[in-house]
Amino acid sequence: PLSYDDLLGEWDFNYGEGSTVKVTLTTKTRNESFNVTGLSMPFVMKYYTNGSMEILKQDVGKSGTNTVRLCPWEVSGDGTFTWADGVGLISEPDGTRNDLIYTFVDNGVYGEKEMKGFILWMFDGSGSSVGEYKGGTSRYTYVSMEKHK
Repeated sequence: PLSYDDLLGEWDFNYGEGSTVKVTLTTKTRNESFNVTGLSMPFVMKYYTNGSMEILKQDVGKSGTNTVRLCPWEVSGDGTFTWADGVGLISEPDGTRNDLIYTFVDNGVYGEKEMKGFILWMFDGSGSSVGEYKGGTSRYTYVSMEKHK
């Protein structure tokens, strides 16, 4: 597997049906997490010593007085998304391409639904849901990342 330092730098972040944006992974906490910038809102991605990375539910910013939260999302089925702790997407390296492509799949925490992406959702000061973030792209489905060489 790639080391923490190998994963730092620029990646193509692929999502949906053919959309790609360049993201940058920088150190948040060495050998534990990365800051990810380049999407509508920056977020933190966990790192594990086996080389995998995980995107979990987290608050990522503000939109006016509302908090924007990255919420794991089922996408298909009834479209369930959640802000439960521990739910998210974990990477699987594509061994056919020298581990430079990572596909993100359900981490198995939610149980009855399979998370296939994430959505940026807004919550007011009392924690009530107020709707989808409208300040840029808010839906990221079928996510993969390819490392720039």
